[in-house]
Amino acid sequence: MSEYWKSKRVLVTGGAGFIGRHLVRRLHELDAEYKVFDIKSPRDHEDVTTGSLSREGFVWFKPQVVIHLAAQTEVRKSYTEPWETYRTNILGTLNVLELCRISKVESVVVASSDKAYGDHSEWRGGEVAENYKLLHNADPYSSSKKVADELAQDYARLYRLPIRIARMVNTYGPGQLNETTLVTGTILRLLRGERPVIYKGSENTKREWLFVDDAVSAYLLLAEDAAKDEKRGM
Repeated sequence: MSEYWKSKRVLVTGGAGFIGRHLVRRLHELDAEYKVFDIKSPRDHEDVTTGSLSREGFVWFKPQVVIHLAAQTEVRKSYTEPWETYRTNILGTLNVLELCRISKVESVVVASSDKAYGDHSEWRGGEVAENYKLLHNADPYSSSKKVADELAQDYARLYRLPIRIARMVNTYGPGQLNETTLVTGTILRLLRGERPVIYKGSENTKREWLFVDDAVSAYLLLAEDAAKDEKRGM
């Protein structure tokens, strides 16, 4: 990794989450300065969906780079808590983007999802072209990530915000606690002496998986690339 990160002020939303913790650890190794916002932080009373509280953090910390990971990430939970899913994934993203615009940060990365591509009839897992249209989705989580993705595109186009969008596939690795995911769920069941479960009921049986360290490297490379944008801000 380049010297770009040395003493760079980096704000990570969702830094207490699975990928966020790995990202913050890497930033520490790169000698970056960093601050963490989460969806809800009882200690700091900060919330990415609350503009006034987040604004205080921006004014005080003056981030140069923002990596927006904060989200409600569980598809099943989105069925039982759709309001919280939409509030966090859409309103939270809008709030972060607006603060980035006002603060004129030099680089922004927004964590979208491969699920933002929707239900393409020709897509049965595997590769998908980046220029595919983002279609309607079958669950609140996927729909909310699609809207957040399009908000990021709007801010990049209208306000020349130096932004990159990462539509990551399923990520796995140490510290993941979501037992509904295939890799983590299989490992935990085997440790408990239980049989692993492969869920049925879908024609799409192909799934891509990305190791968390590779995901972190991708986010950092995207942030460096966004910082090269010549035209920015309005």
